[in-house]
Amino acid sequence: MTESTVSPRGIFKRNTIGMKTDPVTSEVEAGRLSFFCETLGETNPIHHDAEAARAAGFPGVVAALTVPMLVDTEVARTTDRAGIDRVFSLSARFLAITPVNAKLECSGEGVERFEQDGVPHLRIALHAQITNAEGQSVKSLAGEAIIKVEQYA
Repeated sequence: MTESTVSPRGIFKRNTIGMKTDPVTSEVEAGRLSFFCETLGETNPIHHDAEAARAAGFPGVVAALTVPMLVDTEVARTTDRAGIDRVFSLSARFLAITPVNAKLECSGEGVERFEQDGVPHLRIALHAQITNAEGQSVKSLAGEAIIKVEQYA
């Protein structure tokens, strides 16, 4: 979200409902994807072996489902310039497989302010769109994040 949605004191402004974050973009590169999968202990060969991916019906190596979720976590984390400790919850529905060499673009939109146990929260609708090497775009993820905010202005 733009600087105008957060005051210098860190107080989240009420006008954020309906406002959209600036998109976070990431290229899904084969080497980084392989490293990511190894780090997570993801052993499914479709994530790092092109022949195995083709045998499974994919045009090539595909990203683990958690890749778009990680980029959307960055969207949620930066929504009110707070640390990851302010992200109360994340949920997602995966809609498409993310191929290698695709551009992944994630964004969010403030949809609801509410209080839980006296603590103000903001519900953010999360979206992920992938554009493959051929220029075709599809929605790959829909979800939401609940962010704890200090207070509302």
